[in-house]
Formats: sequence, C-alpha cells, structure tokens
Amino acid sequence: MKYLSVCIPNYNRLEKLNKLLLTVADQILQFSFEDEVEICVSDDCSIENPTNLISKIRIQYPNIDIRYKRNSTNMGMDYNFLNSVLLSDSLYCWIIGNDDLPTKDGIKIAIENLKNEDNKIDLMVTPFDVLGVDEKIRKIVYPLFIDKEIKFNTKDKEDYNKLLNIVQHNSGLFGFLSNTIFKRKNWITYQNYFQNKMDTIFIQMYMNIKLLESGAQYMYLPQKIIKNYADDVLCASIKRSSDVLFGLNGVIDYFFDGEIKNKLKRLIVDEHIEGTLWDLPKNNEIKKKIEMISTAKNEIYRKFFVPTYKRKKFLENKKIILFGAGNYGMRAFRELHSYFADIVAVVDSDQKKCGENFEGYQIQNVINIKKIYELENAYIIIANHKNLEEMVQGLLNQDIDRLAVIT
Repeated sequence: MKYLSVCIPNYNRLEKLNKLLLTVADQILQFSFEDEVEICVSDDCSIENPTNLISKIRIQYPNIDIRYKRNSTNMGMDYNFLNSVLLSDSLYCWIIGNDDLPTKDGIKIAIENLKNEDNKIDLMVTPFDVLGVDEKIRKIVYPLFIDKEIKFNTKDKEDYNKLLNIVQHNSGLFGFLSNTIFKRKNWITYQNYFQNKMDTIFIQMYMNIKLLESGAQYMYLPQKIIKNYADDVLCASIKRSSDVLFGLNGVIDYFFDGEIKNKLKRLIVDEHIEGTLWDLPKNNEIKKKIEMISTAKNEIYRKFFVPTYKRKKFLENKKIILFGAGNYGMRAFRELHSYFADIVAVVDSDQKKCGENFEGYQIQNVINIKKIYELENAYIIIANHKNLEEMVQGLLNQDIDRLAVIT
C-alpha cells in the first residue's frame, strides 16, 4: 500500500492533464517518493481520449505507479471524483482537478505534515492561490479565519462548532476539490451513502462533511500545496454558475440547521447569488429554482432587483445616486449611462475613495447619502456584491427605501 494517491478525475483538457501529470511525476522523482506516492487517473469518457498520453507518461516515468481507467460512458463529475479514489490503494488520497497544479514542494509538504501527526489526521485543508493564465495571482483563498496550524477533533461537539464558526470560504468545508487530503478508508466506508447526490458536483463536500459529523481529526495547514487556475469561460456560463449555487445550497440544507445554517448560507451560498442569474426570464427553470433559495441576500434580490428588460423604463424621470465606486460601480455606471440616466451623485462607504474622481463625479462619503437622497428625491442604485446585504440594511435603517439593484 502506498502512502498517498494523487487522484485525477479527468475530462478533456489533455494539455492541462499532461502538465499536471508531469508536475506530479517530477515531484515524486525529486523527493524519491516512488514507493510512497501513486497517480490515479479516472477519465470520464473524454472526447479527447487520454490513453496515448498516459502510455507516454508511463514510458517516461517507468518507476512511478500510474493507475488509469477510462469510463465506457460519461458518468458525470461526482461519479468520476469518487471513481478516482476507488482506483487508488493508499492511506491518503488527494484529488486534484486537471486544471490545478501542486505548488513547488506541495507533495513533500503534504506528506511531511501528515507523517508528523503520526497519520492520525483524517482531513487536511490548506489555503491556495487562484491564478490566471498569465500565472499572476488573482486572489489568495483562506478557508478559515486563521493563519496558523490548527487541529479540530470533531467527535467533540464544541470543537466541531468552533470549526464551523471560523469557516471563511466554502473551501473550508471542501467546496474546492484540490486543497483537501483525506484518508481513503473513510470514503470507502461511505462510497454508496450518497448515490442520490451524484449530480450535485459537490460529492466531496457530502463525503467529507459526513466524516466531520461522524467524528474526524481535521487539520488546517497554513502552507499552500495547490495552485488553482481560473477558468474564465467556464465560470462565466449560466449553467456553471447555477450548478455551483444549487450544489452549495443543497449541501448546507442537507447538513445544517439553526444559526450555523444561516451563517454558512451567508458565507457560502450568498457569494454565488448574483444579478446575471436573477436576470433570467421569469419562466426559466433555473430562475424558478433560484427564487426558491432562502438566504438573506436572495431576499434582497427578490425585493430590489430590476431585470434588464425593465431598466430603461424604470430609470425614466428618476434622479439616481450610485452607491458603490468599485468594479461593480463602474459596471453599473456604464449601464446607467447607456440609458441616459440622470446620475446626481456617486457615493462610497470606503473613506479612502472619497473626493476621488469617478467618471467626472467626485465620490462622496456615505454619511451624506440620506441628505442627497432627500434633497434630490432620488433613487439609490446599489452596485455591490460581497457587502450587498450590509449596505441595503444600513439604508433601510435610515428609512431609505427607494432602492434598486442592477448588478
């Protein structure tokens, strides 16, 4: 039995698969891990058949154990995630999407830290960088509100709740595939438990949160072991956006209730509530499902979102205060400008922006917003995503209710 399996659920993108295989194989050789690490590739009946590529890699790295299986039909992402693990024969598994790459010493860092804990860790989670195709870092994702190594024994209910309360991003609960290493035997135990969740694209969340519920040793390692490459084309698609939203919402609804459920909905689900989804036609099936999601941010969209087909008429004869001078503010400004909207002021809650020029407007402090609102008898267009709920509630607390969201 090997110590670690690098499990790769593959579908097309042979160039990326090749790069990932070479990176992993080179690290195995560099650190003499041939007896400890194997590679397992489960191909989900790709249009771009990787069989020849796998053969070449095997010839190039004859001392590395590379397991490979190609599904006879396309079974879907969740099945392929699970299948990549079932292919393996190791103590630990690390599923890496074919568009991700280990960091320079990622495999070594992972193995050393797991062995330092005497193999008692069931789940290890790490932060990661999100990069563009230009290799520049777009953002760093920190799964927990903490920047040091920490362990939780979730058999202890208090410890489990501590973990849930410091989750900062869905990746803290395994929403990102490639920043988690787990004991294989645990997945084998639950391999048939979530058959009705095999179309959610988040089977790893169901499997690993189930482990937490049952009691597990969870370790947060602040060292990065993986790099995620943003797929702008995929992320921009309505189907992908809605699949992620529904998948995450389903996970939170399945496992949690009460205040922790509300907290995780705000943190994990609301991040994916956005105007492009709410702008779908009313009878669209995706739109119907979105309207059924119960979160604080979704309620704001339900009350205040103005769909594209109504905007021109909605803005006629109204004076507009644009609340938000960031990227969303610029997007909203351009759209308002295309409708020849009467913008009377641009306001932002970031005091550092106040006084700066924004497309010919001097950005004003948010403390002036009610005065302008009353003086101009204006409507406020809120241009924000992350802090939308906070901004709307702050305005409603001031009896400002002529509000609209278009972003």
